[in-house]
Amino acid sequence: MLLLKPRLAALDSLLLRCRAAAINLMNTHSHTPMIGRTLMQRALPRNWRLLGGHHG
Repeated sequence: MLLLKPRLAALDSLLLRCRAAAINLMNTHSHTPMIGRTLMQRALPRNWRLLGGHHG
């Protein structure tokens, strides 16, 4: 347990950085259209904001 505690703090910091980077990417490309797929079949076009949630 003593070895795990610092690793969890580092992992938490890494996850927060990854989340911030993902939100930045989503905001940058929020209006970029993407091909929608449902079970490998065509579906309605979507954008990154719909895919990633409504952060921002």
